[in-house]
Parts: sequence; structure tokens; C-alpha cells
Amino acid sequence: MGNYVSNALSYGHTQREVVKMAMDAGGCGGEYRQARRHCNGRENAADVQACIKATADLRRCMDGNQCHFKNFIKTMEEGLDQDDQRRSGTYSVPEAERWRWRWWTGMIRS
Repeated sequence: MGNYVSNALSYGHTQREVVKMAMDAGGCGGEYRQARRHCNGRENAADVQACIKATADLRRCMDGNQCHFKNFIKTMEEGLDQDDQRRSGTYSVPEAERWRWRWWTGMIRS
């Protein structure tokens, strides 16, 4: 019968790979992996500070290659704005977008 993988799961995996490859191709693969590592599962103030630093390092790296990362920078900024609005209760993700993988999830701006 084979393995069944939901469309949303398959999409998320594909998007993860696309983002990883794009980050590597643009020279920011290490910064991206550091940001993902430091921003997942934050538990205390030191974790938050490490996440803020890693997010800033990633953003600086992407700014250094704006030709390659123009759309990533725009998407990340819009997504972080939405995350701030969600935390303050002024934004809710539209139903049609809830299944999308948000590669910047957990990252924090300084």
C-alpha cells in the first residue's frame, strides 16, 4: 500500500529543504542553522538573548547578499511583524495560511 504523507507535511518538508538550499547558496547557511537552533525551545532569558543575537546575525548575513535574499528578507520582516502582532493579540493568521511553514518561526528581532 505504501506510505501516506499528508500534503501539508510533504509541503513543509519540501519548503524546509528549499530554504536550507537557498540559505547555503547565498552564503548564510551557518547563520540560518544557528538561528533555528537557538530560537527553538527557548526556556529562559539566556535562550531569548541567544535567539535575538542569532536572528540579528542571520539578518546581517542576508543584508550582505540582498540580490539573493531580497524576497527572504521581505518575508522574514513581514512574518516577524505578524508574530509581534499575534503576541499582542492584534493579528490572527488567516485560515488559508495556517498550514504554511513559516521558516522564521521562533526568531526574535532585537
